[in-house]
Amino acid sequence: MASNSEVGHAKNVANFETLINHCTSMGAIYQPAQDPLKLAALNPQLVVCKVANSAVKNPLIAKIDAVSLRKKLDDELDSIITRLLNMYLLTSALKQEKEFAKTMARKIKGTKNKPPKVEGQDPHSTSQQSFVMRADNFETFISILSAEPTYNPAEVDLQVPSLQTRLANMHTLNNAANLAIQALRNVRIARNTALYAVETGLVDTALSIKGYLLAAFGTKSPHYKDIRGLQFRRLEEDPNA
Repeated sequence: MASNSEVGHAKNVANFETLINHCTSMGAIYQPAQDPLKLAALNPQLVVCKVANSAVKNPLIAKIDAVSLRKKLDDELDSIITRLLNMYLLTSALKQEKEFAKTMARKIKGTKNKPPKVEGQDPHSTSQQSFVMRADNFETFISILSAEPTYNPAEVDLQVPSLQTRLANMHTLNNAANLAIQALRNVRIARNTALYAVETGLVDTALSIKGYLLAAFGTKSPHYKDIRGLQFRRLEEDPNA
């Protein structure tokens, strides 16, 4: 499902096309002096904006999928850590080693929702930090298990090689999520430039067109009244946009 902001970008583009169609239908009486407001410039700008907005769709889906896969693996960690700790406590490890294992288990579980969100901070950055911390602590926990000769569970998913594979998967999925997030960020930057750049972006161009129609024909003219209700919103500051 598209976010409200993604729909908002599409609405800006759709309204821009409606505005251009209106100006085209006016024929020769649409004659702004400014070159960027002339139809010869508006139609290519519309194409650029459509392409830039559409270019976000596939990277957005790829990012959602990659982050979901990372989260799924991360969500499984607490449960397996509980099982691993209880299995380790049955071994002949020294008391202080068992206490260290308990400490690491608490750290792993305690970082699931940390570091805390900071206002204005990218939520993806917060999730990334939490995931990296948990993976790092999990690696330490695996080292504790592998160093104990009497830790030798029959359950395959609790065996050290399986845990090392899980850790490798965590790193792989984390890297894939980071790449997907960056790819999405890049196309969003291009989209935001096309739509919201000062003076040259879609919004400023559209508002200038509306200003021209108001100045040239007046508030009561159908040439202005027909497009007066078209809205163009700046959405580039939305972290989810």
